Order: sequence, then structure tokens, then C-alpha cells
Amino acid sequence: MRVAPVKNGYALLPSAIKVGNGTIRLEGRYADALQIRSNIDNVNLAILNPMLPGFEMGGRASRVIDWNQTSFDAVPQAQGRLEIKRFTRNSVGTPSQPVNFSLKGNLDTDGGEFSARILRQSAKVGRLQVKLGALPTGPGEWIDKLLEAPLSGGIRYNGPSDLLFSLATLANQSLVGPVAVAADFSGNLRAPLLTGSVRSDNLIYENETYGTRLTNLRVRGVFNSDVLDLTEISAKAGDGTVSGQGIINLSFEKGFPAKIDLDLDRARLARSELVTTAATGKIEVTNTPGNGALVSGTLALPETRFRIVRQNAASVTTLTGVRRKSASGPTRINGDANPVSSLPSNWKLNIRLVASDELYISGMGLESEWKADLRVTGTSDAPFITGDLQLVRGTLGFAGRSFGIETGRLTFNGGEYSNPSLRVIAASEVDGTTVRVEVRGTGNKPEIFFTSTPALPQDEIMARILFGNSVAELSAVQAVQLAASLNSLRAAPGGLNPLGVLQSATGLDRLRILNPDEQAGRGTAIALGQYITNDVYVEIITDARGYTASQIEISLTPALSVLSQLSSFGTSNVSVRYRKDY
Repeated sequence: MRVAPVKNGYALLPSAIKVGNGTIRLEGRYADALQIRSNIDNVNLAILNPMLPGFEMGGRASRVIDWNQTSFDAVPQAQGRLEIKRFTRNSVGTPSQPVNFSLKGNLDTDGGEFSARILRQSAKVGRLQVKLGALPTGPGEWIDKLLEAPLSGGIRYNGPSDLLFSLATLANQSLVGPVAVAADFSGNLRAPLLTGSVRSDNLIYENETYGTRLTNLRVRGVFNSDVLDLTEISAKAGDGTVSGQGIINLSFEKGFPAKIDLDLDRARLARSELVTTAATGKIEVTNTPGNGALVSGTLALPETRFRIVRQNAASVTTLTGVRRKSASGPTRINGDANPVSSLPSNWKLNIRLVASDELYISGMGLESEWKADLRVTGTSDAPFITGDLQLVRGTLGFAGRSFGIETGRLTFNGGEYSNPSLRVIAASEVDGTTVRVEVRGTGNKPEIFFTSTPALPQDEIMARILFGNSVAELSAVQAVQLAASLNSLRAAPGGLNPLGVLQSATGLDRLRILNPDEQAGRGTAIALGQYITNDVYVEIITDARGYTASQIEISLTPALSVLSQLSSFGTSNVSVRYRKDY
């Protein structure tokens, strides 16, 4: 490339730039006027991604673009043709379906014209025609004159929705399926007026962050002036449904104001390893200038499952009082530019969540059912939760023993939603002594305390829980194990259940180690449990000596349960259990 000084400016002599397998040929002049002539041949559009963060484009472009502007205040004379092969946008880790674009346009003081064709596998799926009338005369920036020029034309699109959806640059979200759009333009570029419609059937929307999946998504909309009136929105969400209607203003200057009302009927909103939930209620989605985008409403949770899997992990100490020295010299250019603005992606939240029961929390030895009254605020990127969860029923597994939970309460104070305040008390009969395990503190730093009736020292209580014997009756190996367990509880509150990773990998609701039971003929055994339905729990117990037992618990009411057990030694039993807190 050669740049030569000329009077009042510079001249770019004919130059060629190799870009991978493509070439850009340029020549022009920059002085009181701006003249550029370019020829693009098979250039990868990925070279634009560092300058347009968030777009993640792919494809190859060819053809010519010419620009001639007699002064920087004058309306340019421009014309160009551009062919883009296999254009894609990456919005959810996978690119959109590849399409081909054929673009052509020109501009001068008498107006301009722009047309585009979209082809997918040689079939035309969309076309755009935009015509501008003569630009206003008189003083002012040529860009303002361009925005005020009379507008006419239209768009027709009947093809994959993922291409259009990818332009919204919403992270970890996707929309696939066919969509049809037909609209005609009038007004001007600053305030376009549209008439037409948009319709689609059998779309699929997915949100990878929460595991949300909407199927059979049906949309009906009408363009009226600068407003898209969504007359129908319906979809299946798991075994439930979502329906609604609303309006979206398409004006960039107005900030895309919107109002959409949604009705949820047992709609599956999240399905992931940690959280599975359905919801019933009404949600309002709004976007207004000044207040921003907001999701508000009240949802009842007919069934929610939350799994806690927490392990001791290596921690990095945060050093305080350490500051980084500012770099000297000019500011370096990096790739941390602000992403291209588009529709809002970080929504404010004001949602009330109510669950009268059937909020199941498992993990860290906990198998429990709760009721809740919570409020979610903050934003979709950083939600804050306030409110309480109160115990309905449950058990706490610790050291191979099952403790019935007497009281339980989790309080969210608006901090991290994974770090509520805890207070759980569970009790069990151990060797003729009533032992209570109390968990206090927070979700990230729980503290465990032991009490008993009659009162015993902490090491004595732990010895009876772990080995079923008094401290004085422990072997040397058992004493070492007891000391290690006490130190672990005192120094490293990283979790109650060391089998958390295995439990998470197998997908079981419960995984525990049982002590030997000579009366039943069982050695040290492992128990694997799974909820078949909300009220039916099945568990299989087996050891290394051939003992196998299966048991089923059916909850008739929150207080009344029927238990049945059958072992490989031919013994079986059926019992009824009734619990009541006074």
C-alpha cells in the first residue's frame, strides 16, 4: 500500500490487501473531498468481528463499492454491488443456517435505492426494496437529510427464523423454525411507517442458561405505522402452556418501547441439573424509555426441584491492599470495545414466586419439601432474591444415618441467590440417645452443631453417630477417623455429603453409605434412591456380601406415609408412619 501526500490531503495509490484467500483492492483520495474505489474478492467477513463485537459473522463477500463526496457536508454519490456467500451469525455457540445475500444500491442528491435478495440453497427466501426520494435542500448535515428523505418500498421474507433472530444478539438463546414477514414502508428513515403482517407456526425457542424450551411456538402479528401488534403468542412449555399478546414499537429513536402480557399454565420454565420448575400465573414484559426493560408479575410454582451439589474445593485467597500500577504511555487498543447496541438483553426483574408446597430441595444429604414466598428483583444477569422457605417435611442424611427434620427455614436477604441463611434442625435415635443435628450459617458457609438428650460431649455424640459406640469403645483406627471428621466439620464447611459429585453424575436423588446391621445380615452397604413421582420414593440397598433390599415409601399426606421393604434374604415388612410437629 502506498499513500502519497497531495495538496491539502493524501492519495491512496492503487493497492491490494490480501485477507486469507481473499483480496481487497483500494484506491482513493482524502483531502477537501473523499473518493474511494474498492473491489472486494472472496473476503471473509470474520475480519469485521473485532470492530463489531457481538455480531460473530461468517461468510465471504465479493464485488465493488464506490464513494465520491465533493466535501464532507455534501451528499455523497455512492453505488455498489455486494455478493455474500454462506452468511452466518453465531448467537448460541452454533451458527445460523447459511444463506446467500445479493445487495445492490446507489445514492445521490436525487435520492437512492437499495435492494437485497436472500437465497437459501439457491431458493429465494426473502427480498428487500427500499427507495428514497430527493433529499431536502438547505443547510444541515447530509446524514440528517438522508433520514428525512421520503421512504417507500417493502420486505418479503419466508424462510428460517434463526437468521432474523441472530440479528438481536441475545446470548445463549436460539429460535428455529419457519417465519413469514410481509410489510410495506412509507414515511422516512427517522420514523418509518409500516403496513403488513408477520406469522409463524411450530417455532422452537431455547435458553441454554436456564434450560427453557418452548415448542409449537405460534406467532401472529400486524404492522401498523411504527408498531408491531402481536395479536397471538402461544407455545408449549413442557407439559404446560404459554400464551399472550402485546405490542412492540420498532422506532430506534423511541428506544423500542414494548408491552407484552403472558399467561403461564404449569409452564416448564427451567430444566437443568440444578433447577427444574414449572409456573402458573401472569407476567408482564415492558420496555419504556427512562425505565428500561422490565419483567414483572406473580407466579405460583406447582412443582419445583432444586438440587444442591457442593464439594470442598481449592480456594484462592483474595489479597487485600494490593493495587495494580497504571500503565504508562499511550492507551493500547484492545478488543474490549462496547458491543453493538440492539434490543435490550439485560432485563430488570420484579417477580413474586409463591409455592404452597411441592418445592423439593435435595443434595448435601437433604431430602425435603418446602413452601415459599419469594420476590425476585435485580436483573436477569444478576438476580436478587428476598423472602423465606419454610419446611413442610424432610430428612437429613448424615454419616449413613437418616435424621428426621424437626424445623427448617431458609431466608434470602437479597444477596447471592445461592447463599441463603440456614436454620435446619434434624433428630434421630442413636443407641438409645436422641441426637440432634443443627445446621446454621449460610449456604456457602454452613456450620454444623450436635446436641443430645441426655446431654453428651460433641466427640461422644459423633462417635455414636459414626460408629454406634461410645468413645471409650472405639478402636485406634476409629479414633483417628473420629478426629478427622471433627476437624473437617470445624475447619472446612464445604458441604455435608462427600458423595455429591457421584450423586450428581448418576442423577440420583439420594446416595448414602450405611453402617453394618448384623441383625438384618447386612454389611457396610450403599443406598441409591430416586423419586419416581412427587410422593413415591424407591431405594435400593446392597453390600459386597450379596445382601440386597428394596424399599418403597408412598406419602399419602404430608404427615402420613406407607413404607414397604423386601430383602434378598426373604424378609419383608409393611409399616405406616405418622409424623406431627407440636
